[in-house]
Formats: sequence, structure tokens, C-alpha cells
Amino acid sequence: MEVHHHSHSARKKWTHYLWEFFMLFLAVTAGFLVENWREHFVEHKRAKAFAASLIEDLKKDTAALNQALEFSGTKNKGLDRLVELLHQSPDKWHDSVFYDAVQYFPRIAPFVHTQGTYEQIKNSGSLRYFPQRLVGLLNQYDVYSKRAEDRDALNSKQVLETFIPFSSGFINYEVILDFISHRPVSHSMYNKMKGRDEADQFINYAVMARRGQERSLSEYEQLMKLSGEIFKELKEKYHLQ
Repeated sequence: MEVHHHSHSARKKWTHYLWEFFMLFLAVTAGFLVENWREHFVEHKRAKAFAASLIEDLKKDTAALNQALEFSGTKNKGLDRLVELLHQSPDKWHDSVFYDAVQYFPRIAPFVHTQGTYEQIKNSGSLRYFPQRLVGLLNQYDVYSKRAEDRDALNSKQVLETFIPFSSGFINYEVILDFISHRPVSHSMYNKMKGRDEADQFINYAVMARRGQERSLSEYEQLMKLSGEIFKELKEKYHLQ
């Protein structure tokens, strides 16, 4: 009878198992770190692209705000002249002087916010790519922009529904269009106000128009300030020009 002897493999030392565990842990950790770095890299790249697009939108807004600020200042000065003139006796209402002042009474130039990039960022959930301070500034800028647009819409409504219907019975809007179009006046500069009551009502409407424009002016100035802060944050964070 043959006797079979079973061979036994040498038992592995505990240090071997520890080494295997360490290598596995190292591989998993390295994979996690690489994936985390890759995700961070992709998010930063997307954020930089969004930042560049935001800057372009802000440049458009800044140009529009500069025009709105200039228009508001010019309109308010014109309304001041109109009120001052209307407080005087009718014999002082010389046609050319009167129309130089009254031309701003019905004029509107509302600010239009360029918000395409911000809406894309917000709707896609990409605000998480940006630092919290920048997110706060962007949200605040959006709120003030909507507030400015609402204010301009209210001012426009007053002009179209109240001021123009009132004043169209006294002044020639063909002359106003000549002024707006920067062309030589080729129409009659008449003033058909009949007395003090109409002049006083005109003054009240002009004061209301000026007050509305002052509020718009305040909104524009706040937006310009926020725009400057956002520009600075974007350029410093993402090294953009």
C-alpha cells in the first residue's frame, strides 16, 4: 500500500497581508484623488469659461448703464429748465427756449440687462462652481437689474399713458421727433397752453417725471458699483483681462 503525503504551502506572514492591504488602499486612494482632481479641473475650466462670458455680458451692461446715466442726467436738467420756465409768466415761454426744455418730458431710454450667461449658470446649477462671495454678488446684481428694469417700465408707463396724452394737446410732437432724431427742426414750434391751471398741471407732471428718473438714476449707480465689484472678483479669481 502506498502512502500519499500531502504537501502544505508555507503560511504567509501577517506582514504580507498588511502590505497587500496597504497597496490596495493606496490604489483606491490614488484613484479617488485623481478623479477628484479631474472633476475639480473640469469644474474650474467650466467656471472660467462662464466667467469670461459673464465679463462680456457685464461690458454690455456697463455700456448701457453709462448711456442710461448720461440720459438721466440730461433729462433731469431739461425737466428742471421746463419747471423753471413754466413758473414764469406766459410771455417768457419763447418757442425755441420752451421746446429745448420740453423735448425731454416725453423721452424714455430704459436700461436693458444682458442676463443670458447668468440665467444659463443659474438654470444649469453651475453657480456651485463659483466662490460664495461671487455668487452673492451675482445674485445681488440680478436683483438690482430687475429692480431697475421695473422702475424704467413704470416710468415708461407714465410717459406713454399720462404725460404724452396730456401734453399732446399743447405741443407739437413733430418738433420733439426732430430733436430726438438730431435733425433740423422743420415743423411749427407752437405752445397752446391757455392759462395758469394748465401750466401748473404741467409742472406737477414734470416734477413726477423727474422724481421717477431720479430713482432710476439711483438704481443705475448701484448697478455700476456692483458691476465693478464683480469685474474685479472675476478677473482676479480666473486671471482674465
